[in-house]
Amino acid sequence: MVVALAACATPSSPRALAWTANARDGCAPDLVLSRPVGFRHISSALAAKLGEPRHRGIDVVASSDAPVQIIAGELGYTALDKELEDEDVEVYACVSGSWRQLGRTRSDGEGHFALALRGDARLPAGLHDLRATLPADRTSTAFTAFIAPLGGPVFVCDLDGTLTESENAIVGEAMWHADVGAKPGAARALADLAARGYQPIYVTARPRILAELTRRWLAAQGMPRGPVIFQPGLARPGAAALAAKTHALEALRATGVHIAYGIGNRATDITAYARAGLTADRIWIEDSQYAAEVQPLVARGLATAFTGYARFRP
Repeated sequence: MVVALAACATPSSPRALAWTANARDGCAPDLVLSRPVGFRHISSALAAKLGEPRHRGIDVVASSDAPVQIIAGELGYTALDKELEDEDVEVYACVSGSWRQLGRTRSDGEGHFALALRGDARLPAGLHDLRATLPADRTSTAFTAFIAPLGGPVFVCDLDGTLTESENAIVGEAMWHADVGAKPGAARALADLAARGYQPIYVTARPRILAELTRRWLAAQGMPRGPVIFQPGLARPGAAALAAKTHALEALRATGVHIAYGIGNRATDITAYARAGLTADRIWIEDSQYAAEVQPLVARGLATAFTGYARFRP
């Protein structure tokens, strides 16, 4: 299934900025960059000719007082996600209405890149658009950095079955481009929570190969923007999804952000949020699809259930 999803996932493109650019920082959607300079290696040039780019930036969540901010991602081409080894990448951020180059780095043997920002090079508190671009051919990918002010409150929200119309709708969207609707009222409910000062952070068991497809869907449905935390690979429902979300929430707490609410739809969401220290009145579970699974936990006072976002009242 992972290979099938990789083959169908949407390639990287500046169009991904639809959810981000001009929304808050005011930067133009496109960067003005120098002409392509060509790849360092023949193998990279051949990979680029065989298929579309599959570059992915990893959304950043960091505290404003962190001594180091790490901007990272993955470079690749073709439906098989051929990694791009030992190639240069430039990273840009939208800061105060202008694109600013954060630095230049090089991918490793598995196509991963990382750029460490220290001192005055660090991003200020706020939500920032990021772009990683290859000087070789000027393909790029868009992603997000949330630099949290000290103690800044956030809410964490699951995607599949919580915001999407059903738990497994993503399969149809990735495999044959099926339209996937959102739960009625979900976008407005999350926007209201964001308007009260809670930054949304989306945490999902989806693999990173679905990053752009996911960001496009969130934008199209009018969800408030925020970083999306994916998994390196597919985390299947059950124990694997629980472990992935538990790890993601531990990493978030380690940054110093205050997780005020957790929103989900499965028993594993309840457990992961409880492990992160949230009490029942802070764990909100949409139970229209998995009532039989979550209601026993709700009855034990471990979470708060709601059926439909008209009844979502955190």
